[in-house]
Amino acid sequence: MASVGRLVEIIDTTLNLRGSALYQRKRLVEAGVIQGKQGPGGDAPLADVAMVLTSVMIGTTATTRPDTVRAYMALQAPDRSTFGDALTGYLADPHDLLELAIDAVAPAAAIRHRDGTGNVISTLFLSEEDDPRPGFTRMAVLTANTFTQLAEAIRQAPPATKRRRRRRRSV
Repeated sequence: MASVGRLVEIIDTTLNLRGSALYQRKRLVEAGVIQGKQGPGGDAPLADVAMVLTSVMIGTTATTRPDTVRAYMALQAPDRSTFGDALTGYLADPHDLLELAIDAVAPAAAIRHRDGTGNVISTLFLSEEDDPRPGFTRMAVLTANTFTQLAEAIRQAPPATKRRRRRRRSV
């Protein structure tokens, strides 16, 4: 797995964002939502990549209040699975995902995918609280082709290497 920085560059390039994902990652690190540095080798957990992708899709709400990304990741489907787990799973293996839609105004998301029998189903992820929803929506949608391109680029990214300090020669 590549470093978070490299994966953020892949999100920017694949979605043609011109640095938006890099900015969102910086805001999430400053707010303490994701780690700034990874462990040995600098490998990035897919959960952090999913948070950056969600933040990019939410847009300005995530920029002004980075904690909202945690709320989106905690959204639950009727079977009690969370949106964060589902998105991380599809980033690892996007074979059955057809569409990812996130409501950027109020915490809600939907994933259209194929189940084990080949039927197309939609899974809605909603907040546990009964917050009043606004009368309008602003949906950010990733189609299957775009999401598959993104997941494939993430999978094929070169692994992070362990950086070693260069020793200075004594003169």
